[in-house]
Amino acid sequence: MTVLRFPQSEADLLGQNEERTRNDVSAADVSAYAAVTRREVNGARLRDEGAAFVYDVPGRGQGVTPAEAARRFTFHRA
Repeated sequence: MTVLRFPQSEADLLGQNEERTRNDVSAADVSAYAAVTRREVNGARLRDEGAAFVYDVPGRGQGVTPAEAARRFTFHRA
C-alpha cells in the first residue's frame, strides 16, 4: 500500500479555513485536527499499519500549486 500525506502546518490549515466561504468548521476544530495528525500520521506509524511507501505531497507551504504537486506523482493500475 502506498500512502500520500498532505502535511500542512497548523497556521496554513487555519489560513485555509479562514478563506473558505462555509463556516461549519471552527478554528478550534482545525487546531484539534492538526494535533491529531501531528500525533498519529507519521511515517513509522503508517508503515506499522501496512504502508509500504509514504510520500509527502508538497503544497502551499512549500510554494507548490496543486497542479505542480499532481505532476510529481504517476500511478499505474496493476
